[in-house]
Amino acid sequence: MNKISLYVFLVLLYLGLSKGLSPSEQKNEYIVNSDVLAASFQGSPISVILLDTFQAGLVIKTYYLKIKLIKVFQSPKIIVVRTTKQYWKEVRNFTGMSIFRRDNNLVESMLPLPPGSLFIGHSGFGKWVFADSGERVWKFHKAYRNYPRLLLWGDFRPTQKFLKVMNVYIKNNEPFHGLNDEFGINGELSKKSLSLLIDQTRQKHITLKEHLKKYIAVPSWNNKGT
Repeated sequence: MNKISLYVFLVLLYLGLSKGLSPSEQKNEYIVNSDVLAASFQGSPISVILLDTFQAGLVIKTYYLKIKLIKVFQSPKIIVVRTTKQYWKEVRNFTGMSIFRRDNNLVESMLPLPPGSLFIGHSGFGKWVFADSGERVWKFHKAYRNYPRLLLWGDFRPTQKFLKVMNVYIKNNEPFHGLNDEFGINGELSKKSLSLLIDQTRQKHITLKEHLKKYIAVPSWNNKGT
């Protein structure tokens, strides 16, 4: 290998390692744990839904949460925040669920619940109607008719039984994944709803060998004429 090709190899090696071994330098808001959620997200009523958890960096890891902010009479907003490894592990199982809420009376809760739990049963947002099954299900008022889509409900509509059971979990301060565990990282409803939202370009786990092959591959040199 001549001096020029060696120099190019070393430059590419440096660039590849610096990209993969260091965390992203993007300036994302930093969420240490659930205690800072209230200070990080202002306004009311507001619901914070966890959409995804991922990490970047081959050796030095940076942990991220992708979340959706739903505020009444405002367009929903999806943002990415940095977090600690500990909190990242704590909330992973609640992907697809609401991890923070603040109601009209400024009452706040960090208890993981199904998305939209803030609005179910509140007459200002909707009402109970009879379904074909004979059960009463929650229907949003016309002003909020797009909320089932924003909340990633799909065809799901909460029943009065759903609300009753959820209130028991709230009273006991226990996370509620739905009557059939349909919400959360392993919930069929959450997995189906989130499959279309997951960023396909996020960094995947790769070996150091694969990483080096990707970033420092040097084209073969044609020695003719040198």
